[in-house]
Amino acid sequence: MLSSDNTVATSSNLGHSWNTVYGEETVTSGSYTWNVRVDTLANHPNNYWELVIGVSKDTAATETCITGGTTSGYGYIQEIGDKTSPRRRSDHKTYGQTYGAGDEITVSLDLDALTLSFSRNGISEGVAYDSTILTAGTYRLAVSIGDDGDSVQLLCPRAAPAPTPPPPVHGMWTITRGHRDWASLSKVDKECGLSTDTFTIGHMQSEWCAGKDLGPTAQVVLNQDGVERTWGWFCSSQGTTYVVGSPTFEEEGLDGPCSFQHNVVDDGS
Repeated sequence: MLSSDNTVATSSNLGHSWNTVYGEETVTSGSYTWNVRVDTLANHPNNYWELVIGVSKDTAATETCITGGTTSGYGYIQEIGDKTSPRRRSDHKTYGQTYGAGDEITVSLDLDALTLSFSRNGISEGVAYDSTILTAGTYRLAVSIGDDGDSVQLLCPRAAPAPTPPPPVHGMWTITRGHRDWASLSKVDKECGLSTDTFTIGHMQSEWCAGKDLGPTAQVVLNQDGVERTWGWFCSSQGTTYVVGSPTFEEEGLDGPCSFQHNVVDDGS
């Protein structure tokens, strides 16, 4: 029985009886990956396979296992962890770990290299079939369900893990400030910092500005942590300053001066 927009397959057979469902996508070349999660298992005592997840060229056999009466199905067996072995005297061979309810099985088919591999919860079990077994053709995902109460769900492809960002390094920032009312004015500051720093204009208390009746604060450059990185340039009543464009960063070596320098800040004096 299919549900949830045909992404969930559940066996409704009484006791042990094989049924096979097939994916909609067909693959004739290149690589394709499917992710299937095992939701429930009945674990019938007369079935020591219980569930088989794999691929098949023959999609007509819906009331048998993908290896039953056909040589075109290849799969990873749930209860014993083996792989199916069509066209062989034994119908299964040693392969990987067993899997159970809650596990996610990734089926990776490469028809250019003629390989079929499986992963369990993101950990590869290795190549199950290669060109000595797998043949060219049109394949679909195939899941053979053995017992009443067994169910699986087709998932979206597993997202690749985000790359780990490089650690921040010390270096010299070049920050240019401008004034909204006087386009000809600009100020360039060279400040030590980290490669991950970002900068905005902020206001810090300034006794000098207050003493000149130019407002209580001076306009300074702050980093993302609100730490003052430059001296004041214009007081709060003297219009608005801003960071021009994107500051540039130049990395320094391990023993560079910025590795040890503490930035001087306006202490309000």
